[in-house]
Amino acid sequence: MTMSSPPQASSKITYWDKVISFFILSLSLIILPEFLLNEGTIQEILTQLGRTLLIVLILLLSIQRFAQTSFLEEVKKDVFEAVLKKIFPESVYNILKAQILEFVFIRRDFDVTLTIEPYEQEKGLVKVNVFVSYKVKNLSRTKKYYPITTYYDSFYKAEIKYIKINGVEIQDLKNYIKPNRTLSLVFQKEHEIEGEGEAEIEISAYQVMSEKAIFPWSSIYPSEDLTLRVFIKGNLKLKLEVDPTHPIPEDRFRKKEYEDYYEGRIEEGLLPYQGIEVRWSPMNRCTEQSQEPQ
Repeated sequence: MTMSSPPQASSKITYWDKVISFFILSLSLIILPEFLLNEGTIQEILTQLGRTLLIVLILLLSIQRFAQTSFLEEVKKDVFEAVLKKIFPESVYNILKAQILEFVFIRRDFDVTLTIEPYEQEKGLVKVNVFVSYKVKNLSRTKKYYPITTYYDSFYKAEIKYIKINGVEIQDLKNYIKPNRTLSLVFQKEHEIEGEGEAEIEISAYQVMSEKAIFPWSSIYPSEDLTLRVFIKGNLKLKLEVDPTHPIPEDRFRKKEYEDYYEGRIEEGLLPYQGIEVRWSPMNRCTEQSQEPQ
């Protein structure tokens, strides 16, 4: 009967063995010369060498951790995109990739307030004051340029009063406003946001609309938590309706309705072109509203 030899401990040196050895060597060069050597040039050289090696070790560990994290993130992203390609046709996947997967910003605490008041210059029209505020966060680790974009229907009249970034008003608004073919007033400007940084945007504008109209508000970019408030001022008597253009269940669409105030809220995330639609018409002509197609 042969006796089996006891299992031998692995002689393979691991990565962490090297790290610990490097760390001990660094501390030895810092501490031991003070006790074993007289004060002088050699002691100073060895101590300084130990400090340098310790700093190098810390830097190497930081770089390696960052590299591993970045690598894992890239692997997860590649796997996720591969799954989406299997689920969706290429044409649909390309839209998802362009508008969602590759977009590095998210907008939060999105508030839109409409104040509808009489328009004295012409009967049958109302002035709709619009105030928008939200926070936008750069989800990447590098500096990116966020495209601030807003537009208003200028068929009758429209004006952007001001736009603020982090409380600072943009000067020379006219340089960034251009009318387009659909009679809209379009503002476009890029704002630099540092990696994982955030900015707060405020927009104040107004547009003149019919007393019987539809005001759709949709999110151009991915957003979270949209609240829309509507106030009716002056002697206007309007019938208001607020509905989501979003696949949110009716019981989770938060809305409040009063005689001169209406509110709708979506707490879920919003994809591009999802939002809330506001409709109004004079109270004495409600029956004239055409029924919407089902």
